[in-house]
Amino acid sequence: MTKVPEGWAETTIGDVARFERCVTYKKAQARTEPEGGYLPLLRATNIDHGELLLDEEMVYVPASVVSAEQRLRPGDTVIATSSGSARVVGKSARLTMRWEGTFGAFCGVLRAESVESSYLGYFVQSESVRTTWSAAAGGTNINNLKRSDIETTRLLLPPVPEQHRIVAAIEEQFSRLDAGVASLQRAKRNLQRMRASVLTVAVEGRLVEPDADPGAAAAFIEAIRGERAARPPSRRPPAATTEDDDAAAPPAGWTSAALSDLSAVEPHAITDGPFGSNLKTEHYTESGPRVIRLQNIGDGRFVDDEAHISLEHFQRLSAHNVEAGDLLIALLGSELPRCCLVPPHVPPAIVKADCVRFRIHPRVNGRFLNLFLNSPPLRRRVSSRLHGVGRPRLNLGEIRSIQIPVPSAAEQQRIVEEVDRQFSVLEAMETALNSGLARAEGLRQAILREAFAGRLVPQDPSDEPASALLKSIGKEVTE
Repeated sequence: MTKVPEGWAETTIGDVARFERCVTYKKAQARTEPEGGYLPLLRATNIDHGELLLDEEMVYVPASVVSAEQRLRPGDTVIATSSGSARVVGKSARLTMRWEGTFGAFCGVLRAESVESSYLGYFVQSESVRTTWSAAAGGTNINNLKRSDIETTRLLLPPVPEQHRIVAAIEEQFSRLDAGVASLQRAKRNLQRMRASVLTVAVEGRLVEPDADPGAAAAFIEAIRGERAARPPSRRPPAATTEDDDAAAPPAGWTSAALSDLSAVEPHAITDGPFGSNLKTEHYTESGPRVIRLQNIGDGRFVDDEAHISLEHFQRLSAHNVEAGDLLIALLGSELPRCCLVPPHVPPAIVKADCVRFRIHPRVNGRFLNLFLNSPPLRRRVSSRLHGVGRPRLNLGEIRSIQIPVPSAAEQQRIVEEVDRQFSVLEAMETALNSGLARAEGLRQAILREAFAGRLVPQDPSDEPASALLKSIGKEVTE
C-alpha cells in the first residue's frame, strides 16, 4: 500500500464526493433527435479516452424525468458502471464546460464536494483505480460496478493548495502528450484513407493486370448459375427479389451478378439470425456453442467477443448455424454493409438477429467477396437503401440483391494477394503507430502514479494539512 505523504490524509471517495444514480426512463420515451422539452443523455459509449463525446450517438429523454441532481454540472465525473465488456466498466471522463444534459443507464456521476473536482477526475482515471474497479465488477455476461465499490475506494488526499498544484502539473504534462498523440492519430487516419484507396482501386478493376481471357468472368458466373439451375426448385436458395438500379457497369472483362448468385447452391445458404423469443439474453450460458452478434462483425475482420448457448438450444436453431469460411454481414449499424469471414476456431456457432450468415459458393473467393463488401464504392452505393431512424439498417432482401462486379477466379486471387501485400505494409505502419500510442498512455499513467503518490510536485510545509479539511467536514482522519 502506498505510503501517505507528509501533510496528506487517507480517506475514501465517498467521504469527499457524492455519487449520483442515472436517470431512469421508458424506452418509448427516448428520441434520437433533439426535441423541445428533451435533454441529451450521455451513455457509456460517450466516454472515450478520458473525454466526453457530447455530440455523438446521443439519446434524448424528457426533461420531466430528470431531477435537478441528475442534470450534469461542470466538474462532474461520468463513470461507466455497467457493460458486457470488463474493459468498459470504470472508464470515466470529467465534464469541463457548462452543458445542458444528463446521464443514463450504465453510468453514474461523481460530484466532488470537499475536494478539487479535477483532482478527483484524474484520480479515477488512474490505472490503480481502474484495476480495482474491474476486479470488483467482474461478471460473466454483464459487469456491474456498484455504488459501494466506488464510494469505498481508497483515496490519498493532499492539502487543497497542493491539489491545485498537482492538477496544474498534470495538465501541463498532458498537454504535451496530447500534441504527440494527436499527431499519431492523424497518421492513423491517413492509413485508414490509404486502406480505403486500396480497396477502391481493387474493386474497380485497377489494382492488378486484367485476365488475358476477356470471357473468363462471364464463363465463371454462368458455370455457377448452371449448377444452380440443375438443382430441383425445392433445393435452390431463393434468388434476389429486387434489382440494384444504382449498380455501375462492371470493369472491362468483368461481369455483374447479384450477391445471391455467389452463395452456395443449397437451401438456407443466406440466412439471418432467429428473432423474438427464440434467442434472448437469458438463454446465454458460460460455455457451449457460440452466438455471433453484431459486435463480432468488424470492418473486414472477426472480433472475438464471446457469448454462448447450450448445445440443446444450438441444435434447435441449427438452421442458423455458422461454419468456418462463411461470410458474416451486419444488417444494423453506421457502416453498412459491414462484414467479415468466420475464422476456423469459431464453430459451432449460430448467428443472432441483425446478422446474416452467407455461405459462399466454393468457386467464389471468399476473401475477394469480403473486401468488396467492405469497400467504399459499395458502401456509397448501398447508403441510399439504408432505413431506420438513428440506427441505419438493411434487410435480407436488400443484401441478396446487391450487384457485384465479378472478375474471373484467377483475377480474384490476384486481387486478394495484392491487397494482402499492400495491407501488410500498412499494418506494419499501424503497429508502429499503436506502439507510440501505447507508450503515450504508459507515460500518462506514470504521470498519474507520481501525482497520487505525492511525487509530482513538492510539498509545501505552509499548506494546511488535509487532515484539517477532513475534520472540518466531520470525517475520520488517517494520516
